[in-house]
Amino acid sequence: MSDAYYLEVSELTKVLPDGRILLDHVSFRFPEQDARHQEGEGAHPKILFVTGPSGTGKSTLLRSIAALDATAKGHLRLSRDAASQASTETSSLLEVYLDERKTHVNVGSGTTGWRSEVLYMPQSRIDVTGSPLDLFETVKTFRAQENRVHAMKDPVEISEQLGLNEELMRTPWKRLSGGEAQRAALALGLATAPSVLLLDEPTASLDPVAAKWVEHCVRSSSVKLVVWVSHDPAQRERVGGMELDLHKLQQQGQQQDT
Repeated sequence: MSDAYYLEVSELTKVLPDGRILLDHVSFRFPEQDARHQEGEGAHPKILFVTGPSGTGKSTLLRSIAALDATAKGHLRLSRDAASQASTETSSLLEVYLDERKTHVNVGSGTTGWRSEVLYMPQSRIDVTGSPLDLFETVKTFRAQENRVHAMKDPVEISEQLGLNEELMRTPWKRLSGGEAQRAALALGLATAPSVLLLDEPTASLDPVAAKWVEHCVRSSSVKLVVWVSHDPAQRERVGGMELDLHKLQQQGQQQDT
């Protein structure tokens, strides 16, 4: 049987230093329980596109889900449906309480365990010395990845799906073009085989051909769930999946509170 994962975000809140509320008790579950059963089992990851006007907190939402924003508060839960497992002993659960950094974990250890399963890919260019493959070797030594090296994929093989090759993956980051660096970073991210991939406009600086390489590569990956920020309706149509309008979600929450 295939694994049936779901991500649950509860009461996620982010208040800026000036007092402005960027995320206001955001709660959602992906995929929703009914949707999981309707979609059935399949090899492709389930994809949730996060949309909404600029400034509504889409990037902050992704960073918070990745447990990378120390000032965000809320409850995160990643679960594999025990009913889909041959034995309940193989089911897994990760929970993080961001407000107090408390954790309840059956697999992994604290936020380190969470970050081994949930990977955030930012818009910003990677600014480190060495090449993409040098960075991949370093990543394998991280505590969050120490028990997962055996599950990792070949980053060069993935890079070829993105229009790159081994020579470029051995080229220093500073010598890669913006588009090459963005695709190389995605290849490394997919090679770590996360359960949940958080993509912040991964095709923003790419031409249409390279953008479609990215779409196909993500769509054919082993990732279980993808949360993808995109401002391109045509891309959402091509890739398919569900959509969460962050602005509307927060408006609905505010109306329910009044």
